[in-house]
Amino acid sequence: MYNKSLLFIFFLLIPNIMFAAADPVIEVENYLNSITTFSADFKQYGSDGTIKEGKFLLSKPGKMKWEYLKPKKALVISNGKNIVYYDYELEEASYISTKAVLAHFLSKERINLAKDVHVEKYTAGKHCSELVISEKNKDYEKSAIAGLTLKFERDDNHKIKLVEVDVIDESGQEIEIIFNNIKTNTKINKSEFIFKNPNFFSGS
Repeated sequence: MYNKSLLFIFFLLIPNIMFAAADPVIEVENYLNSITTFSADFKQYGSDGTIKEGKFLLSKPGKMKWEYLKPKKALVISNGKNIVYYDYELEEASYISTKAVLAHFLSKERINLAKDVHVEKYTAGKHCSELVISEKNKDYEKSAIAGLTLKFERDDNHKIKLVEVDVIDESGQEIEIIFNNIKTNTKINKSEFIFKNPNFFSGS
């Protein structure tokens, strides 16, 4: 009877144990899903020592904009399916179509970490946390983005916020992107995500 009682208590505890183990990842998932818009200044550090600066805008579902301002101007806009890259120096626009999850991960309307990606590693500290993810669909493993590392800081109210995204490309090179002046869930004009080729829209 004693052993049966212990067994019963053990099974009662299993859901709580499993929830506690999964809770940190659920916290990240809930945080990402709470975001409808995200804007920030960013600095991008390449593995070759290059440093780029600009502004990042995100509006769910599907819209992202990377506006590079220094040292050279460039523009990357995504609508969730297609990506346009504009090089101001060359005055050329390139269009890319991709279904790879990582290319549009942050702008997904609803993120389900277990379903959408492989969670390679999650480390949670008192002041910061780190989530490493990779492509789950084998067909997209060789896409331009091989992996993402999302880094979070915890504020005085113990709430997390995204402060850095590290991108690993298909060749294994790492790009570190650090956000500053972060704003979430503020209004962003839809026109920000409409690409107007400067060759045809000079603004004059």
